[in-house]
Amino acid sequence: AELDVLNMSLGGSMSVGGEANDALCVAIARANVLGTASVVAAGNESSDAGRTSPGGCDGAITVAAYDSTGKLASFTNYGADVDIAAPGASIYSTTNNGLFGLKSGTSMASPHVAAVAALFAAANPGATPADIKAGIIASSADRGEPTDYSRKIQLTGVWKLDGRDY
Repeated sequence: AELDVLNMSLGGSMSVGGEANDALCVAIARANVLGTASVVAAGNESSDAGRTSPGGCDGAITVAAYDSTGKLASFTNYGADVDIAAPGASIYSTTNNGLFGLKSGTSMASPHVAAVAALFAAANPGATPADIKAGIIASSADRGEPTDYSRKIQLTGVWKLDGRDY
């Protein structure tokens, strides 16, 4: 079966009662059952991602941001619910006026991981959303101190797809 990848950059507080009562967490769990891996931005409040939705949803691949020095960005949410970090500070992107500029946030980081998730799915037919999450985490490099959760994506030589290394 074909696996889809969804990237979400939105959020708010986790519903009272936790994941079982949170509409986004319920939707992500249902998407997983239907074969869609959900990659979500951790949030930019410099707080525990577990208190946010969808950042705190167990079924999601929650993405924090790191900066050009390789450290977690000062704004990024963090904690046990964060699965991985990706580039998210001073990312060259489009702007609302149709031009280009530098933007920062976990919204800049999560698309990197969504692309890796799609590559992993293409290179591993039959993979489930849980397989995608585990595969991304297993092939990432942990460059943070024990108290600074910061696994980072690493693309080179991880998977072969159409004769190319990713």
